[in-house]
Amino acid sequence: FTVEFKDIPQTDGGLMSHDEKKIWIQRGMTQARTVKALFHEVAHMFLHGPSVDGEGNPVPPPACRAEAEVEAESVSFILAKYYEIVPDCEFALSYVAGWASRDPEAVTRSGNRVMQTVNKILKVTDPEAK
Repeated sequence: FTVEFKDIPQTDGGLMSHDEKKIWIQRGMTQARTVKALFHEVAHMFLHGPSVDGEGNPVPPPACRAEAEVEAESVSFILAKYYEIVPDCEFALSYVAGWASRDPEAVTRSGNRVMQTVNKILKVTDPEAK
């Protein structure tokens, strides 16, 4: 995957395409928002793509778009906290709540997938993480 910075109308910070193997991040955001958006799109890359991950393991699809957004934003929020990036907590929580309200059990169902993805990303970005 490659990352490109550009103006992206009507997004919350980024887009990801498995077909094009690209992540686009909105230009001009604060550093914290930029990193959080990148974490969010990388989470989509790992969680919501082909039916197998990069290691050939089956990856079940999310139940719906709401669940996919809850998962990606949850991964982003946890990683931002881990790296002590001051995320906009109000935005993250309202974003997740907005999607989760369409499926109140989405956060619970997604918990294991979120933590598996956080751990997968940390193995690359911080191999000494526990």
